[in-house]
Amino acid sequence: MRWINLCIFMGLMLPTLWAQNTQEIRGRVLDKTSKQPLVGVTVLLFESDPVLATVTDFDGFYRLEVPLGRQQIEARYLGYEPFLSKPLIVSRAKELTLDIELLEAVQETGEVTVTAAAASSGNEAINELSVVSTRSFSVEETERYAASINDPGRMVMAFPGVQANQDTENDIIIRGNSAVGVLWRVEGLDIANPSHFARPATTGGGITVFSASLLSNSDFSTGAFAAEYGNAFSGAFDVRFRKGNLEKREYTFRAGLIGIDFAAEGPIKKGRSSYLINYRYSTMGLLAKGGLYVVRENASNTFQDLSFNLYFSGPKNKNRFTIFGMGGLSQEYWWMLPKDRWKNSLDYVWDANTSNMGVLGTTYTRLIDDKSFFKMSAGVGTNYLNDYQIEPTVAADSIYWLERNNFLTTKFSWHGVYSRKINRQLRIKAGLISTYHLWDLEYGLFQGDSLGYQNYLGQFTPGPRRPLTAAYFDPAQVGDIPTFDGEGELGTAFSQQAYAQASYHLNEKFTINAGAHFLFLALNQDWALDPRLSMRYELSQNTKFTFAYGLHSKMQPFGTYMLSFEGADGALYQPNKNLKFTRAHHLIAGLEQMLTPRLRLQVEGYFQQLYNVPISTDPNSNFWFYNLRDNYGTIPMLSEGKGQNYGVDLTLEQFFGKGFFMLFTASAFRSTFKAWEQDYRPARLDNRFSSSLMATKEFVFKNGGVLQLGIKTFFRGGLHHPQADIEASRELGAFVEDQEAAFDASFPPYFRLDTRLAYRKDLKNFSYTIGLDIQNTTNKRDNWRSVEYDRNLQTIVLDPNTGFLPILSFQVNF
Repeated sequence: MRWINLCIFMGLMLPTLWAQNTQEIRGRVLDKTSKQPLVGVTVLLFESDPVLATVTDFDGFYRLEVPLGRQQIEARYLGYEPFLSKPLIVSRAKELTLDIELLEAVQETGEVTVTAAAASSGNEAINELSVVSTRSFSVEETERYAASINDPGRMVMAFPGVQANQDTENDIIIRGNSAVGVLWRVEGLDIANPSHFARPATTGGGITVFSASLLSNSDFSTGAFAAEYGNAFSGAFDVRFRKGNLEKREYTFRAGLIGIDFAAEGPIKKGRSSYLINYRYSTMGLLAKGGLYVVRENASNTFQDLSFNLYFSGPKNKNRFTIFGMGGLSQEYWWMLPKDRWKNSLDYVWDANTSNMGVLGTTYTRLIDDKSFFKMSAGVGTNYLNDYQIEPTVAADSIYWLERNNFLTTKFSWHGVYSRKINRQLRIKAGLISTYHLWDLEYGLFQGDSLGYQNYLGQFTPGPRRPLTAAYFDPAQVGDIPTFDGEGELGTAFSQQAYAQASYHLNEKFTINAGAHFLFLALNQDWALDPRLSMRYELSQNTKFTFAYGLHSKMQPFGTYMLSFEGADGALYQPNKNLKFTRAHHLIAGLEQMLTPRLRLQVEGYFQQLYNVPISTDPNSNFWFYNLRDNYGTIPMLSEGKGQNYGVDLTLEQFFGKGFFMLFTASAFRSTFKAWEQDYRPARLDNRFSSSLMATKEFVFKNGGVLQLGIKTFFRGGLHHPQADIEASRELGAFVEDQEAAFDASFPPYFRLDTRLAYRKDLKNFSYTIGLDIQNTTNKRDNWRSVEYDRNLQTIVLDPNTGFLPILSFQVNF
């Protein structure tokens, strides 16, 4: 009788015990092209034994109970290509929602078996029209990669074709192209620079405002991208937000040396609508007071941001509506060190920098019929940059204003997309993007004692020189920014983009995508029509060949168009207003080979020809706009410059399996420029070679804990830099470039090692992760990033990157 009772007890308890070590994954399976739900799709746990599987219901929804730990989900459906997700972390504390989009196969086949090779382990682009130089990434990757600190901008630095050039900045340098050429798109809206500590006229900064809690799987393209991406010539980020939990309230708390982070999500109306919100506050300013400096011992950085996504669905989910937003505030303060410690201008610079941004948008998706849908995105985005920079005179008894900028830009955007699946072989997609731009720009610069202070945007008076007082050595006084009388350069402009593209599958092996993108700017009536073409041929399940050509056009920053100069008659004129779009031909050919079911080799060769690049109107000048690190320029320009980027990218990737992941990339390339009739010369970003290695190993313990060890290394050629004409610089009191030498000189090679140590554990009602990321683990201090002229020393000084930086973090999900 005891044994019978024990068996009954165990039979009742086993489901409970099983439930304690499992979690539910749920979501919806849709047709990738029409967004219609798919009924009867088999959804199962990858390589499970016995098989754990379920099928989707009439509305395409599924629920699957899976064991805790790192898992992958696959989907099988007759007539559709197989799907395999990226590795997912399944924990007790947080339910997972995984929406799956399947692409209809050209020929209806029988039963298929999913392998890592067949589905490329989830790294294929979400956008089916992006078949070349594009890969998707997940939020888990932004957390897993060593020293990426949940920032997609820093994470992709280890991707093929991307060169890491800075320690403290997340500028995305793709195949030798300036970061100016990168497009950021969020939920269908093209946005400006999404980074804290942003700089004018570029897309980089310190760390993006994107919250890891809001990110969904997104795409990153490095060349010859699809026709729907315009006003960019370098790369494209297509960022997507996920919807909050539709059934249960959940919370995430993160704390670390960088700051604190809190996220909440849950249903508004169960099963139909949800909220997801995240707030992050940086404590880097407090670290500086404690003696730990992220940038330098006389620099303090603080930031905070707020992001949210509200999701609503109509009856039968034919109408979907979202309201999303993100905003960030950041300040960077520099104060002067004591006079006896002055070695170069970095020791006595006084700088107060503010960088704020915000985006508020909405999307509406309508399923028109079983083969087509329409999606609309609309919103407003604004960016505000304010910077005051001061240096003492050579006598060190007074100060003058070195640089001042005050930039406010706003744009209202609307993006409509129509997509239709004509049949199994042909899909079409077309869209229209309308944007209204507004700006209020002020920019002035001290250019040496003989030239003095000059306004380039707006008109204001910097005031007389002031005595050097103790306030400039006090960090508490740095935030007291003085004001000036004057007005900025006010302006508005309208831009229009339109695109159409089609994907045609000749058979199950050969796919061709073709389209065109149109760009128009009413400010100067400039326009461009860019053709795009890409092809993929699958020789076998393990071997693919790709080819792409695209012409890409990019507007100049509005501050560059509006630069003002004083003519011989004393009147102001704007010679740059009629600058043309920069245009770039992209040509890419690639091979992808699966060496084993989880080991992939990819090789891509590329050639880019840039033209219409702004250069100086002086035929003796070597000025080329994209050699600038940032800002709008200070000279009259014309669209006569050219550039060439060409090289080979190699990728060897071990997909995550059996607790191990590895990504090795190597590039050999040239980045050159040409001004006037001169020969092609090395550009600032002509590193010649670049390589990176990322690897992660996880150890699973019997108690359910997981230890994670990770490394990330960068090794590349040094940045090229301008050489100074020393005598002319001393005479002027400012940096004067040697026009003959241009960017022929370069820094020594750059090397950096980042490491990660983390421990993850599931408990009954919550899970936690403790992590330690170390940037520049070897404390290499001779990674130089720029060369400057020091007015007090009257010589050239080098600006270094940062040294050893540990980042401790603690995360709780409950």
